[in-house]
Amino acid sequence: MNKKKKAAGLFIPILLFFLVIAAIALRFWAQADECVEHPLAFTETFNTTDFEDVANTSVAHWTDGPPPDLPGYISLNKLGSEFDVSNPGSFPAWINTITSGDFDNDGWPDFVGTSSSFSNALVFVRNLGVNGQVGSFGITHNIDGTVCPLYPASGDPTRGVNNTAIDNDAVDGSEHCALTSGDYDGDGDLDFFYVVSYGDSPYNIKRIWFYANQLAQTGSLSFTETVRTTTDPWPATLKGIAWSTTIMTTLDFDNDGDPDILMGNKAGEVIKINNRNKTRAISNSSKWNFATVLTGVRTGWSSSSNRGVSTLSVADLDNDTDLDIFLGSVSYAEMQYWKNDGSGNFGTSPYRTYTDSSGDTNNNNYDGAATVSIANDFDRDGDVDVMVGTDNWNYRPGSEEIGGMCYYFRNAGGEFSQRLIYDGRDASPPVYDFDLGANLDYDKDGDQDFLIADGNHTENYYLFVNNIADVYNLQGIAQSTNVTPALDPNLHAITRIRIINLNQAVVGGSSSGLVISYYVSNNDGRDWEFYARCEGAEIHNYGTFPDAQSGDWHTFEHYGARLKWKAVLEAGDDSIPDFPNSSYETPRVDNIEFEIIYVDRKEYSRTSVAATIADNSGAAIKLIIGGTFYYPGWQGRLIAYDVTDMSPVNSSYSELRTVSRSDLADPTGREIVAPGTEILWDAGSLLAARSASDRVIYTAIPNPTGTALNRLDFTVANVTTLEPYLQDVQGDDDGLIEFIRGVGRDWKLGDINHSNPVVIGPPTGVSGQMGAGYDAFKLAWADRKKVLYVGANDGMLHCFDVLTGQELWGFIPYNLLPKLKSMWAVDQITLDRYFARDVYVDGSPVVADVMLGGNWKTILVCGQGPGKGSVIGGGANYYFALDVTDPENPLPLWELTHVDTMGETWSVPLIGKVTKDGADAWVGFVGSGYDNNPDPGVILGNTFYAVDLAAGSIFWTFEADEVDTSDPARTNDQFPNIQNTLPGSASYVDIDRNGYADRVYIGDLDGRIWKVDVTPEFENAGSWDAEALYVDPDNYPIVTKPAIWRNPAGVTADPRIFFGTGGDDGAPIDATYSFVALIDREASTDIEWYLGVPYGIRSAERDVGNLAAGEKVWADPKIEDYTVYFSTLTGSIEAVDPCLNLAGLGKLYARFIVSIGGSPVGGTAFKGLSGALESLDLAIKTRSAVTLGETQTTTDGAKKREVYIQEYDSTVQKLEQLTGGLLKVKSWREVYKVFKR
Repeated sequence: MNKKKKAAGLFIPILLFFLVIAAIALRFWAQADECVEHPLAFTETFNTTDFEDVANTSVAHWTDGPPPDLPGYISLNKLGSEFDVSNPGSFPAWINTITSGDFDNDGWPDFVGTSSSFSNALVFVRNLGVNGQVGSFGITHNIDGTVCPLYPASGDPTRGVNNTAIDNDAVDGSEHCALTSGDYDGDGDLDFFYVVSYGDSPYNIKRIWFYANQLAQTGSLSFTETVRTTTDPWPATLKGIAWSTTIMTTLDFDNDGDPDILMGNKAGEVIKINNRNKTRAISNSSKWNFATVLTGVRTGWSSSSNRGVSTLSVADLDNDTDLDIFLGSVSYAEMQYWKNDGSGNFGTSPYRTYTDSSGDTNNNNYDGAATVSIANDFDRDGDVDVMVGTDNWNYRPGSEEIGGMCYYFRNAGGEFSQRLIYDGRDASPPVYDFDLGANLDYDKDGDQDFLIADGNHTENYYLFVNNIADVYNLQGIAQSTNVTPALDPNLHAITRIRIINLNQAVVGGSSSGLVISYYVSNNDGRDWEFYARCEGAEIHNYGTFPDAQSGDWHTFEHYGARLKWKAVLEAGDDSIPDFPNSSYETPRVDNIEFEIIYVDRKEYSRTSVAATIADNSGAAIKLIIGGTFYYPGWQGRLIAYDVTDMSPVNSSYSELRTVSRSDLADPTGREIVAPGTEILWDAGSLLAARSASDRVIYTAIPNPTGTALNRLDFTVANVTTLEPYLQDVQGDDDGLIEFIRGVGRDWKLGDINHSNPVVIGPPTGVSGQMGAGYDAFKLAWADRKKVLYVGANDGMLHCFDVLTGQELWGFIPYNLLPKLKSMWAVDQITLDRYFARDVYVDGSPVVADVMLGGNWKTILVCGQGPGKGSVIGGGANYYFALDVTDPENPLPLWELTHVDTMGETWSVPLIGKVTKDGADAWVGFVGSGYDNNPDPGVILGNTFYAVDLAAGSIFWTFEADEVDTSDPARTNDQFPNIQNTLPGSASYVDIDRNGYADRVYIGDLDGRIWKVDVTPEFENAGSWDAEALYVDPDNYPIVTKPAIWRNPAGVTADPRIFFGTGGDDGAPIDATYSFVALIDREASTDIEWYLGVPYGIRSAERDVGNLAAGEKVWADPKIEDYTVYFSTLTGSIEAVDPCLNLAGLGKLYARFIVSIGGSPVGGTAFKGLSGALESLDLAIKTRSAVTLGETQTTTDGAKKREVYIQEYDSTVQKLEQLTGGLLKVKSWREVYKVFKR
């Protein structure tokens, strides 16, 4: 049994944290038989804001300042969003377009303003609160630098009326204009951006101006103008605005540290003006580029007779760390809420629309015609709310006036409720409509107020003053920044955490309804994992506060070395009069201390090796090829071992021998153990040494008709075509292309984690079963180069030359193009770019010869495993197909998804021939893997698909229902429910050997083997039915691909189906699982034999052995020489913590499927010196199936089958197994331990 050892040492105080980490020797060493764990400690007292993520924190008192206000703590904020409405003093009434911010750096929010009536007059409006006149504003500067009298501030502008405007131009009027502001050049002061369109249709661009604030350079407020009006492609891209509204906003949309601009336009689009580097001057021609975030087709607001997008707000509306969009239009009835899918894409339709279909314009529901949207956390609960103001000129429901109304869209967990908080129609004097608005903490009290105004009718300005009641909000979030900045993610990974000291209390009279939920993230907040929750009386001090699920340590489910923590504070609604959604009490946290465990870099594998014979200048060489990865660091390895001269041991036993194992101290990274073995090539090293410009990398994009995919070279030469899909976070799409190709990276090959390599040479199908014309196809490609295909988490499917190891090409699926930018991340402090690992092509390819469109082709179909794609392809989880008839000229065929049902694409497609609509059809049968949609109302992954390979379309499905194994009614076999999905692969049998699939089999996670009879011609959805051939009595999960065998001596022999249970990390660790052999008789099903104790089916004549408690069958069984091979493991294999994966045992089984040498059917094929052996102990457990190689002959004439196993620690072993009679086994075992030191 493997054991873990913790590195000795006391917890490191926070002041010594960085020194200790810096002292760690960062070097490679030989991968010894251990998994070393290192401890760290971190304490947060809330006395400083060193590790406070201010932007994502919505609690009070972290910290209130220096002594005597210390010690700090966190609690819920007092309730906001109850507004008093007033008119600010001395506000310039002629202004109807503004952008707000502290332009003069005096700590008070100001404005830059203009007007559709004076659209080339720009003025600076100062907040006079700095002079003690809180709530008053006045013009102090014209933007051209002229200082003007403070008053009459409410009159016409001193420049632009009766004089000249900016640049001494004549005064303009009746235009449409928009403003936004940000520190675009990174010098510490606010700049602004100004767009003007002509006042009449078609509302084309008239002016595009940038103004760079010179305050930081000169010490006084002035602006330098940059004109983009005639600079291509600015006017053509922005198109124009059709109403003066809040149509632009500035924020760091792509999280690269540079403020970008998002702008709506008359065409119903949202355009991103991407800031490629905030340190570049605004006038720099390479600073800006563009991307279309939403098209007019998607918003539905593209009609030239209307005015397109009129207002937009951008914020993280659902607290998933990416930015979403809230859109409105003066021409339409609805507000649109667009959710970001995490890659900067927003799907084909809004997540939600908000409109009032009742026709009642006096209720709380939005009636249309938005001109203003202002996003902020007005109620201080941690969710971004939106205020919306309305127009009266354009859209009117039933001709009823709806201008001057302000709606409060209150956000609660990413969903909005609506409330009409101001109806200007009832004001005195009435408000005709609203034209402008802005966030404005006008009095600097920390509460979010806002300004909204009718700038060109009543010319009244309304300041909504956020009142803070002496009651508490119902929710607040405390979030940290990275508390382990000294850990190198390439060398270390945080695997476990626990809270070892927690001080918390209740403020108020009762703890009832109070909750604190704790979350942790080891990947810089990209993924949050629940830790534990305290409710009511549980809110008190703890010494050790354990993880809720494990009762001790929290083991991370994601990879990383950048630790953040988060606390969500909640209170129950006390139904306080005049203060809805509020509480008299709040939870309070004073101190939290973490113990953290991290591990060092080692080599691992979860895949099978490929075995093949290659022709080296006429000499046959025998190769086994294995894919592995280094973790942390995610460096992919693909190594070919030449085992031609690895002679079999001359014995009467079956020999289990080690071929190679990891040794990071060796220049090759491997130790060769078996004599006669050598490394022929290392594809990762070859690729690292190769120039990035020398690589051939393809991708695919839709052709102009959208009916197919066209191949495109993934090169800088095609950046213009690729830009709309790539959208690099700094706008450097050239650089992103080069980075993906390998520029600036020490290692180019990404980790090969779950993708099994596949070797393909010339066509090998049986002509009589394949069909007409196949003989000619085989002849034409008889000399086809032998290649290897494998997916990797560098965004690509790779093709390698089997003989040389050189990469022939890489292919990036279309749906992954928008996700590539996450690989080239930006350090928020230094702005340096670095490699950030994500999951891309992590599924296994399958290659088959098929007839498509009357022509024989060799096609490759591959899933992406957990490699979630982008919504640009219509979904999230994908399969893709390539024509690889010519392996040096791959052609994209299609990409397949189903947004409503398809889960992660782990299932390796099963390709076969059926009769469909009166003709032969080549189809793919695929399962649907784990549900990766966080929405509990959406169920993914429990659907089985039949796919027409010619069209890449789904034509038949069935849905496997859910069995709740946590149901209390299950008295003997209750365990935590595993959501039912079909991540395993399918198998089929050709009963009459005519080349057509007859019966298809697949397992699910509720312990069923499903059978689909596909013998009938497919004509409609009712042509085929799925039936549960086998139901595990305990509903233990089946993830293995069923192995199918028919006795070749019997023409009509019933097929045998072999499979195992327990293959899921969520399955109980102490249960007894089973390996089962079924006979599928057409009218009935019999269990021929089994191992283990499947409840309810045990009988002496069918019981052929035992499995120990916790032995799970993960790997697909394989059949050769009348023997079925399968492996088991105990513990975890898919855990993030490699120490957990290394702990436990792995075993290999071999069972006869017919009686050989007098042995019983189902009997063991292993025999030692003292008799039969039930199983062999592997060096380390394995996730992957065995690989069956050639038959060797010893010098004594014994024939032995080569069986290769690649284990989790990347050790490659070879079983030399006698192919006749009971096998004798010479045991070999090396125990890998996990030490504590």
